[in-house]
Amino acid sequence: MEKNHGRKVPLLYIQNVAESVQAIAEAKEEKWGYKVPHLDVPVATVSIGMDGAENVPISVRV
Repeated sequence: MEKNHGRKVPLLYIQNVAESVQAIAEAKEEKWGYKVPHLDVPVATVSIGMDGAENVPISVRV
């Protein structure tokens, strides 16, 4: 946070927020539902980002 936004935030605070978000997501996961779309072409690359600012492409072989 300090590097990107100029705000000094204790690491423990960020870890606690992440744990809280995880707990909420796990509690609601059973209730969430969605249809998996049919794809004409298989997925070749998945992009993962921790903060939405930078994504790391990962090639996947099926």
